[in-house]
Amino acid sequence: VAGRPPLLLAARDPTTGPRSERLTRWLNDGLLVEIELPPLSAHAVAELVAETFDKSPVADALAPRIVQTTEGNPRFVEEVLRGLVDQGAVEREPGGAWRLVTPDTLPVPPQLIDACRARIDTLTDAQRSVLVHVALASEPVPRVAAEVLEGPGAVEALLERALLRTCDQ
Repeated sequence: VAGRPPLLLAARDPTTGPRSERLTRWLNDGLLVEIELPPLSAHAVAELVAETFDKSPVADALAPRIVQTTEGNPRFVEEVLRGLVDQGAVEREPGGAWRLVTPDTLPVPPQLIDACRARIDTLTDAQRSVLVHVALASEPVPRVAAEVLEGPGAVEALLERALLRTCDQ
């Protein structure tokens, strides 16, 4: 429309790393407005699951596990729901009702694995080393111990990218 500024709407997952220099410059110049969306609430995730599975008992059984697994990340919720059907963990019975085929496990969709791999591929060697050591530990690793591995910079970068998180102990 003539006389109106163009509108650009974009979605970006902040856990994938720092924003580009161009986005930062546009934000600083007031050309861009950033709206951070919080994770979906447990109720919102439960509603998505219920809608996906026609408000069946399967949805009631799956919703709490999907909330816990995805921590409300909309992208992860979508991928887990798609993966449940694509990998045959949930299927429709001849009468149309949903049935949970593998009740003990939630499949990890290939798209989610690919997204995780892509994030890990962008890490420095030091960050990757810390992530591997912490992931292989049988219990939570004190921050100071993780920092001894490769220094506080690697740990801080992983925390900023939400690849590590602190916990109270």
